[in-house]
Amino acid sequence: MTVSRRELRALQIVAEKGVTEIGDGLFTVVSRSDPSKRYIVRIADGKRMCECMDFAKGKKCKHIYAVTYYLMIRDLRACLQNATEEEVHCKFCGSKIVTKAGFRYNKNGIVQRYYCKDCHRWFRDPAGFDHSRFKPEVIAAALDLYCRGLSLRQISDHLESTYKIKVSYGTIYLWLKKYVGLVHSYTSEFTGNFSERWHADETLLNVRGRDLLLWNLLDNETRFLIAYHISARKSEEEACNLIKKGLQKSNSPPWEVITDGNPAYTEALRNEASPGKPLIHVVGPLAGPVTNNRIERLNQTIKKRAENALHFNGECGAETFSKAFEIFYNYIRPHLTLNSATPAEKAGIMEKTNWHELIMAASKMRSKK
Repeated sequence: MTVSRRELRALQIVAEKGVTEIGDGLFTVVSRSDPSKRYIVRIADGKRMCECMDFAKGKKCKHIYAVTYYLMIRDLRACLQNATEEEVHCKFCGSKIVTKAGFRYNKNGIVQRYYCKDCHRWFRDPAGFDHSRFKPEVIAAALDLYCRGLSLRQISDHLESTYKIKVSYGTIYLWLKKYVGLVHSYTSEFTGNFSERWHADETLLNVRGRDLLLWNLLDNETRFLIAYHISARKSEEEACNLIKKGLQKSNSPPWEVITDGNPAYTEALRNEASPGKPLIHVVGPLAGPVTNNRIERLNQTIKKRAENALHFNGECGAETFSKAFEIFYNYIRPHLTLNSATPAEKAGIMEKTNWHELIMAASKMRSKK
């Protein structure tokens, strides 16, 4: 491979630490002729631009080469630091007899490659965003915007108008189904330390002209959304399903559960209580020291999100929305009454995180199974 003089000089600049990152997509590069002078290199919409005379003449200058090599080395170092000694399994046959087989260089960065000695196939590091031509940051941003109340079309318009990234609303919906399901299967295995008082209530979701019930179970102190359940009927059986999910999620059962006047909760709490430790059923009044206002406020937030975020075209869409909201509410969104902590932090489950980190962790957990 032939290396030009500009590329050699660029490598010297990088070796002498002449490249400094001063902002998002903004770098300064030391001049080779005058060390006291620095040129600014910008990266916008995937294009690199420099303020030097060579770039003004239409040439790819050594300063742009220097930034390119600087980014390659930075990504390589990050990849090597993240390449821990954790046991890696083949994604095709599950074998543990795998070896590292170099790196793959693509537009999203550097990815570790592996070779399986049993099935003789190569595979990439299970980073959670395999086979996507969009950067992980774009996918994570789309999921976050959806949970903050934007519709699929609004997210598509926002990505194109702000970041010049064209992605259809159909693709965004496929991201939702794929990555929300992945993260939910990961977070559903966690259990938490909740208070002795829970709140239960239900709200309506309109799906193709008919109403479905969304049952919710909320912890009083941590504000953690312990469980949810979707049904077409308002029966004792459906209330039992909600309470059962909540008890499986908690390290210990509560003393009391506050609900509205729905009689289905009375029998459900009696049936699901452990021997010797009954679940006290409290019907919360509209005013007073013990009310159901906290979960009523949660239901208002859910209904507002549901109106703006998605037109439900079936029960699958309602299920995807409910999973996404549960993840966002419990693990990502800070709660003002909790001093900007998340409910998961208060419940001792997980520190505040984001969609990108959750997808990476869920993918690694799935690869170990």
